Amino acid sequence: MKAATYWRNSFNPFEVKSEEKFEKKTAMTFQDLWNNYEESYFPTLESSSQIVKRFRIMSFFKEIKDLDVNDITPEFLEYLLRKKKKEVKSDITSRRCNFNKPLKELKAIFNWYIENYNYKFRNPVLKRHYVQGVIRAIQKKEKVLKQEQLLKFFKAFDNSLYQDFAIIQFFCAARFGEIAGMQLKNIDLKNKSLLIKEVVVEDHSKRFLELKLYPKNGHPRAVAITSEIFFNALFRRLALSTDGCSYLFHKEQKPLSYRSVQYHYNKALAKAGLFPQFSSTHILRYSMATESRRVMGSLDAAQAITGHHSIKMIEQYARLPDKLQNETISRVGQELQKSWDGVELARTVGTSWDGKVDF
Repeated sequence: MKAATYWRNSFNPFEVKSEEKFEKKTAMTFQDLWNNYEESYFPTLESSSQIVKRFRIMSFFKEIKDLDVNDITPEFLEYLLRKKKKEVKSDITSRRCNFNKPLKELKAIFNWYIENYNYKFRNPVLKRHYVQGVIRAIQKKEKVLKQEQLLKFFKAFDNSLYQDFAIIQFFCAARFGEIAGMQLKNIDLKNKSLLIKEVVVEDHSKRFLELKLYPKNGHPRAVAITSEIFFNALFRRLALSTDGCSYLFHKEQKPLSYRSVQYHYNKALAKAGLFPQFSSTHILRYSMATESRRVMGSLDAAQAITGHHSIKMIEQYARLPDKLQNETISRVGQELQKSWDGVELARTVGTSWDGKVDF
């Protein structure tokens, strides 16, 4: 009786109707949700991040785009993952190992939906889906070249353009895009310094998209040219620079593509007997960070080289005072220089240095 009395006194028909209207209003297909997500959230992202998000969601988009958001349940995702795994296993060219990244993207979109449209909605992406999405174990590759391996790698190049690219990437502990986008105006050989600022951005098909005006962490990074090996590679490139082209590395006045650099890196690695255990371009960033830590005996040295703000990130790889960075690059260069006489440089013509620089 008390419950009936409470209901009679507290019941508000307008609240029920309002809630029903709210549920009806927020009902939408995943295609609608995605369109709203792109329109509202994408303007806050870098163009490269937008490309990554679009690519990841395409793994599931065809199957879910016409579904009502409320019909995308944990059970449906289990069915979808089973279907997708069969497709991958039947494709002998596929290298996919799991669906972790598409699931992570899907979860982020649903979280955005909850925050902006329906706070009662429960995100259907659960931990178990990441387990169910595993196709095969990820084959881990080596990331750090030891000193003798580095020397073999540098020696194996048959093209001076890509050899110098590799040397400069190593001493800068840089990402591919930072060296591909390096501008002539940011290199000062007289004062033995360069600035990592502009970055080449490519789409998922590895086609040039744009020249971004700042690196990944948003802060330009100065690098000391305190190694003779480093200096000589930069000088060779500057001597071969072309009027009207602002890039240090270019082909027909266009920046080098990731695919071309990767091809020549893997070719040199294979010639040095280091492929396929080593591949990609990022190994040089890892290697310089690790070599810096080995030579200098501290994580601070590796952080000074890579420009990471977090020491936790440095621990995965192996902005402090310039003095430490100068000494680190110099010491690593000296270590390599001991065996550098055996490294034959790919033929480069038309280069001669009439200045004087002491190392």
